[in-house]
Amino acid sequence: MKWIYLLLFGAINSAAIAQDEQQTIQQWQSSHPTTLFISSDRYSSLSEKEQQLLGSNVLIYQDKITLAAIEQHDAQSKSTSNDSNKPGKAEDLAIVKNWLAFNSDVKLLPRSQFDSADATRQQAYLDNPRCLILLGEQLTAKDVQLYED
Repeated sequence: MKWIYLLLFGAINSAAIAQDEQQTIQQWQSSHPTTLFISSDRYSSLSEKEQQLLGSNVLIYQDKITLAAIEQHDAQSKSTSNDSNKPGKAEDLAIVKNWLAFNSDVKLLPRSQFDSADATRQQAYLDNPRCLILLGEQLTAKDVQLYED
């Protein structure tokens, strides 16, 4: 009888921990709306250009999203953001302004609009050479660089 209570308590405790972890993951996702979650299988099926368009704000997971994957993504993001070779904000702003001046006919598509489109529409955006799918919601120097490459 004692064993039954121990097993039952262990099962309830494990379920509570799993639910707590899932809630933490959901909160992290809510506070990082520009981070794209993609399975490793799906990511590996993308072309190199599509992978570049996704940028670096991508969390690639194996079977399911885990706290360990989120912690690894945060660590990589922090090391990338501390990169001393990054151009300054003024330089980035100049790049964006110059690019806009010479590319006014290019359709700028915010990431949220692309993500909410159906698969057919997304493919049409990807196939259009005069469409720039932004990494976030605003045009950045990184967007310009990826478009030019």
